[in-house]
Amino acid sequence: MNMPQSTKNCWILIISFFTSYAHAQEKNTDINANLNNYKITKSYEDTVNFRTRNIYTVQHYSTIKKANSNQQTKVFRGKTFYLDTHTEYLPDGRKLYERYNYEKTQRIEKYHYDAGLKHLRLYEVNENNKVFYYNWLFYDAKENLIEEFDYSADQKNNFNIQTYIKYNIEYLKNRTKIAVTEYDSDSIASPLQTYIFTPSSITKDLPQYQSHFQKFELFNGNYKPVETRGFIFDDRYVDFKYDSKGFIISEIWHKPEGVLENQTTYAYAPDYKERIEQLYHMKGTEKSLKTTRRYNQYDDLIFQQSVDYTGSPSSIDHFTYIYDQMGNWVERKTYDQPCEKGIPGKKVLISHEMRAIEYYQEGQSPRKFALPALPKQVTTAKRKIAERALTKFKETEEIE
Repeated sequence: MNMPQSTKNCWILIISFFTSYAHAQEKNTDINANLNNYKITKSYEDTVNFRTRNIYTVQHYSTIKKANSNQQTKVFRGKTFYLDTHTEYLPDGRKLYERYNYEKTQRIEKYHYDAGLKHLRLYEVNENNKVFYYNWLFYDAKENLIEEFDYSADQKNNFNIQTYIKYNIEYLKNRTKIAVTEYDSDSIASPLQTYIFTPSSITKDLPQYQSHFQKFELFNGNYKPVETRGFIFDDRYVDFKYDSKGFIISEIWHKPEGVLENQTTYAYAPDYKERIEQLYHMKGTEKSLKTTRRYNQYDDLIFQQSVDYTGSPSSIDHFTYIYDQMGNWVERKTYDQPCEKGIPGKKVLISHEMRAIEYYQEGQSPRKFALPALPKQVTTAKRKIAERALTKFKETEEIE
């Protein structure tokens, strides 16, 4: 019996953890966008889903109804589709507003920017008009992030601190060093995170992350990981290599340094329309799962199939698209094709999606939201958290 490709490949996500970072895709080179800041990263996350900018709003529908949710419906060509997300964007592709249902919760996310729409000031989340989350971001004169304060409130305006983050920035010759300290609601400081930015690279020292140390270098205007140390285990090292166009060609694991543990290699057709990912097992010495992916002229995936180390092929994933005049898909169908004893069977439709895309018209501006007033408790809390954290640190030192 053949399992669907998505099921058979779930373990690949563990083996090739870094691959999503390493493939050629858009990446912002701005300092703020590379600080592992969830809110800023989230504002950019949809930019890789469209071929063009200047998108005003997108409504994403599918034929699969989510359990325990009250989704809006729309009929396309006699078939009922359920609204998954309604999203509005700035002209550069960053998110401005998003509404979706998660189980029985309707979430509304608002992204408040400064007057010039350059920097995210506030990430605001509304859950069923009962619980509200506010993530405020503050910048220095050079427009780099220096503080973040997160809190929640309910209908009675009860104020609950979530986190307070300080970014200590040193502007040095040919590099910028940023030390990040995060305090939780109990004023306990997490281990210091350190970022160093140069004109061509970023290094990240992140003690609490799965990857303790990472180095990124610029390839054709995009940052790519080239070295990782301490991935899960302190003595594991991972190195990445790329071709001249910025596509990954190898991911090599050593544990300890100099001793091969695992590897993944990548090969491409001259036009990059076919891409092959080869995993290895037996400490990276023997080939195991090989996955072939094919892409169309819009660089969208149209075919995916894996073959295991015995030569047995998995079921095949097929994708078909309909595009608008801007080259963005407005309809996508996903099929699973069983492959028993190497013989392909009948394709089965497993997913049908629609995107209603509206573009900015000449003279049209993004929707504007009123920026909530910054509560007075925030200023007081920031000072008290830092003071309490210092006191706790001194007490711990005395005990030790």
